[in-house]
Amino acid sequence: MMSTLIFQQLPETDALIASSHAAQPILIVIKLLLPLPAAATANNIQLVLANDPDADRLAAAEQILGESGRGTGRFKTFSGNDIGLLLADWVWTNFKQRHPQVR
Repeated sequence: MMSTLIFQQLPETDALIASSHAAQPILIVIKLLLPLPAAATANNIQLVLANDPDADRLAAAEQILGESGRGTGRFKTFSGNDIGLLLADWVWTNFKQRHPQVR
């Protein structure tokens, strides 16, 4: 199941007027990301994805599940290299399924 937080569905107009990445106010980033762990834990969401206002950066974190299968509120964050490896694995796995003759 995929869901979004209501306050994150509309663009952050203050971020859209920034002229460069260096000019993006850090408070906007904090405002957008701070509620994610609590919302993920409350809704038992295992994977959290977030991007910056102009969508050229991606962050990913996986909630660590407890023995009950519910979220613990602790997260493993993925580096850019981790995300790249996961995407490459997904592409390669899907390619092999569609083209079994290729080894």
